[in-house]
Amino acid sequence: MAGTGGYRPGSGRPKGSVNSESIKLQERALASGFAPLDVLLGMMRWYYEKAGRLLDPPMEGETKAPPTDAEIDRLYDKAGEHAARAAPYIHPRMSPMDMNSRFDMMRLTYDERRELGRLLSKGLGLGGSEPEGQHQLEHDKREPAVESVDREG
Repeated sequence: MAGTGGYRPGSGRPKGSVNSESIKLQERALASGFAPLDVLLGMMRWYYEKAGRLLDPPMEGETKAPPTDAEIDRLYDKAGEHAARAAPYIHPRMSPMDMNSRFDMMRLTYDERRELGRLLSKGLGLGGSEPEGQHQLEHDKREPAVESVDREG
């Protein structure tokens, strides 16, 4: 039987199709009145609101012992656990970032490179408004030198 193995276009399960058993399970869970996500979100809100109520000052005539920090931390931690479990169903996962730099400094003009060097040195705390000495960007001999302009007036 020649030609029965290997890749055949259009064969196999379509991408993104849902298993019929998964659909049945989802329908049964929704028919029961509570979806797992609803329970997670409800528990998150309950713990969060309970911690908030403990932080509220007592009403007039009411006496209650001040809550301990450990008790409040525990309630917020429980709310955070439920929020973390529910998050993948609500918020899309961030895609990984490409760490390879595609920045080509030679595409900038001399003035732009000088300004970039000034801003970077200021942001890194390497000196004043103009980089001096070793922090100076080298001059591209293909471009004419630009006279220094006093920005402060």
